[in-house]
Amino acid sequence: MLDGGLGYVFGSSQTGFKVISLSGFVKGKGLPITIKYDGKILNPWAPGNPIPDQCWFTGGFDGIYLTIPNTDSGWGENYTPTADEIKAYFNGWVMYKDSTNGALYDGTGTKVWAKRYCGVGTPAATWVTGTVAVYLSGVPTCPITMNDMGYTPYQLHYQLATPTTEVVPHEGELVLHEGANQIEVF
Repeated sequence: MLDGGLGYVFGSSQTGFKVISLSGFVKGKGLPITIKYDGKILNPWAPGNPIPDQCWFTGGFDGIYLTIPNTDSGWGENYTPTADEIKAYFNGWVMYKDSTNGALYDGTGTKVWAKRYCGVGTPAATWVTGTVAVYLSGVPTCPITMNDMGYTPYQLHYQLATPTTEVVPHEGELVLHEGANQIEVF
């Protein structure tokens, strides 16, 4: 789960999106599968063609890069988000410029935060920025709590470079296919 409890680092600002990195994972291989808060699977990296909503491993395969659309985050084209602002995004919050009906924050004026509305509860009012419906809460300080309006954090799935074996007590049986299998336990 990619939520606000992790150590995100701003990488760069590209046209329409920001590149964010995150390190400290158990070494992986292949391509990471990243699922966004809305269920969309992020695109794998295409050399020389960075676009919004991509995810790929760092060179050492122990971290990832993510591209975040400005219209999703609320960060203006030339705005550089802080580590805490990136964490707030991954907790389901959107930054915007106060008194502008959801305009991207460009570094001038007052920035405020709103919960991303994801279908739980009743929003006081909504607007659409790109394809993002947002709950207007107008929080003036960078929030540290998880959005409680139905937001589901990003999910990261990847194959470990070195497989591990976990003995799990069970009742009954579980049939696995020959080769690689993925099991999620809650």
